[in-house]
Amino acid sequence: MAKSEAKEMQRLDKCVSHLTGLSRQMATKLIKDGAVSVDGELITKAMTKVSINSHIVIEGFTDDEESLAAGQEVTDLTESSFAGDIGDAGGSTRISDAFKKRVFLMNKPYGYVCSARDRNHSVVSTLWGRELHSSKLQAVGRLDVDTTGLLLFTDDGALNHALTSPKKQVSKLYLARLNRPVPPQAVKQFAHGIKHPEEEKRYQSAKLTILDPQSTLSTEKYLLRCRTSQIASGSDVSISTGTQEQAAISSEPAASSATAEPCYWAAVLLNEGRYHEVKRLFEVVGCEVEELVRVALGSLLLPEDLTLGSYVPLSDADIEQASISRDFTEEEILELLERYQRNLAHSKVIYMDPVFATARFALGEKSEQSAEADAAVAEIAAAAVSAASADEDPDFVDDDADFDELDEDGELRIY
Repeated sequence: MAKSEAKEMQRLDKCVSHLTGLSRQMATKLIKDGAVSVDGELITKAMTKVSINSHIVIEGFTDDEESLAAGQEVTDLTESSFAGDIGDAGGSTRISDAFKKRVFLMNKPYGYVCSARDRNHSVVSTLWGRELHSSKLQAVGRLDVDTTGLLLFTDDGALNHALTSPKKQVSKLYLARLNRPVPPQAVKQFAHGIKHPEEEKRYQSAKLTILDPQSTLSTEKYLLRCRTSQIASGSDVSISTGTQEQAAISSEPAASSATAEPCYWAAVLLNEGRYHEVKRLFEVVGCEVEELVRVALGSLLLPEDLTLGSYVPLSDADIEQASISRDFTEEEILELLERYQRNLAHSKVIYMDPVFATARFALGEKSEQSAEADAAVAEIAAAAVSAASADEDPDFVDDDADFDELDEDGELRIY
C-alpha cells in the first residue's frame, strides 16, 4: 500500500477517540456496543481500518468516562465534544475532522506562564475549556508571566516552526509602558541592533516608535477614568466597547494639565523572539518596562473584543495573516493601544495585574458599593503583591522552562 493511501486509512478506535475526546479504551467499548457506524454500516471491531473521507455516526456517547463505564445511556452530543452535526441519537461528520490541525488565538492574561507546569504561577493550559486533546496544543513562542496579549496555540508542528523560527522573519509588535522617557537616540540604536551585556549575539534590527506622552494614558489612569465615567453615566460596564462612556473617555485629553503625570509608551516591532528581548532592549537604553503587551503577529491583530484569558479558533485566512509581516504607523499604534486599554476595561478582574484589578474592580458596581469593593480588592492585591515578592522555592527546577524551543542554530525561540 502506498504511503499516501496508508495515511487515508485509520483504525476506527483511533478515529472515535480523536472525535470524542474519549480514551482508546472507552472508544473501543462504544464500537463493541454497536454505537458506531461508518457510511451507514455498523462496525463492531475497533481495529477496523476506515477511510478518513468516510462519514461516521457515533450514538449515545459522553466524554464523562465514569458515566460511560457505569453503562449510563447518554444521547446529548455537544459541539464542544463532537465535531459534527447534532442529531437525536448521534452526530454525523467526516472522519477527517478528527485529524484536522487546530490553531487558536488567546489573549494571554497577566500572571500566567507558558510552561507545561509551574509551582509558583498559573499556567495557560488551565484556561482551555472543553477543547479536545488540549494537551496537544502548544504555544507558538512564549510570553513572559507579566506580559499579556496575542498568543497562538496549535497542534500543527510545521506551522509552529514556520511562525517562530528567526529565519522566517515573522514580525511581532509589542507595546511597552516605561518608567522614564526613552532617549531619542534609542530609535537608531534599536534599528542598528543592540548588544546586551548578558547576550553573546547582538539583537537583530528592530523598529522603535516613541509615543507622545501627552497623547497616551497609563492603564491605571485609563481604568480609573473609565470607572468615573461609568458611575457618572450609570451605565453597565459589561456592555461592549464603543459605548457612550467610552466615547466620553476618548474625547478627553490624555493630560488634563501641564502638571499631569506623564506616561511613557513606546512600540517595538521586531522579527526575532529571544528571551526577555523587549525588556532587555529597553534596559540597554536606560529604561525599565512596567507593562508589556503583544498586539500583533505579522498582520494578525489582537481582536478588540477578546478579553483576557479568552481564545478563539483561527480561520485559514487568519493564519495566513499571521505569517505576513507588516509595518505600523504611529496612528495605528495609538489605536492599538486604545483598543488594548478598552479591552482591559471589559476583562475579568482575576486575570489582571493587582494594580489594574484595584482600579477596574468597581467599574460595574453602584457608587455606594465602590468603597467596599475597592477595599476588598485592595486587600487581595496587597496579598498578591506580597506573595509575588516572596522568595521562590530554591529546590524547585522547572524542567520545561526556556529550554524546549530551540531553532536550528540552538538559539532560544522565546517571545
